[in-house]
Amino acid sequence: MFRSCVSRADKVFSPSFTALSLSHSSIHTEQQYKVEVYQQQIDMEKLCHQGELLLKKVSDQTDRDMIQEPLTELRHLWDNLGDKITQRQVRNHLMRLKSWITHN
Repeated sequence: MFRSCVSRADKVFSPSFTALSLSHSSIHTEQQYKVEVYQQQIDMEKLCHQGELLLKKVSDQTDRDMIQEPLTELRHLWDNLGDKITQRQVRNHLMRLKSWITHN
């Protein structure tokens, strides 16, 4: 009798435990990803700050343009990457929610 109950409990709760395990794993992966992105954000801000300091030192417009254009492009690319990161996070949260709903 006990074994029968345990067997039924395994069948009922196994999908939930599997989903929970997958969610835990994906949360850990996402946390690592956020740490890496945060470090890149710090590096990006340092680089932009250095570029701004360099712009203040340069008086020739041609030299200023040579510095400003890549900085502008870099900021544009970073902003675009930020949008993609946000979309990825929303998509991941929706997938986890869908998985949880499906298994419960």
